[in-house]
Amino acid sequence: MHELEADGVGRGNQVNILRTLKAILRDAYDKGAMADDPVKGVYEPEYVRERGVIPDLAHLKQALAVAGDDLALEIVMMAGCGLRNGEARAVNVNNVVADGVYRVHQQIHSNTHRPAKLKHRELGEFREVPLPRSVREAIERYEEKHGTTKEGYLPRGPSGYYTELMERRRVRALA
Repeated sequence: MHELEADGVGRGNQVNILRTLKAILRDAYDKGAMADDPVKGVYEPEYVRERGVIPDLAHLKQALAVAGDDLALEIVMMAGCGLRNGEARAVNVNNVVADGVYRVHQQIHSNTHRPAKLKHRELGEFREVPLPRSVREAIERYEEKHGTTKEGYLPRGPSGYYTELMERRRVRALA
């Protein structure tokens, strides 16, 4: 675990790695491939979430001033509707279900770069969030300027979807 920490791997990922490794080793032990239980007495590192920092309006305005249209829409969706990154990358005009309601039912998965079910939800489950007028207007402006995919997605790239890799490249270019 010390090596993972030295490499900058977060505590949450360390816990996931250890759980996977323990499951593999415990299975090998249970099947008789190992004489001694290699994970007996091995405990997971304590995972304590860091305190979140919410940017103030001045920081948001600074970010929006230098962001391209795709990243700016993601920022607006995250700040205005409380969406996670992947959910904001999956913004879709068909998810505006009422004047003040946005239905979140997909995210763009950071590994597959494709739409996927929401984190902590079963396939087909969704949640509805308030949609401020300013966010709805940002969606409408983006759609008017760039159009949508046939499925209604707004930000998009070569794969058809706006991905984390595209976002990282654009953020690095701004730095």
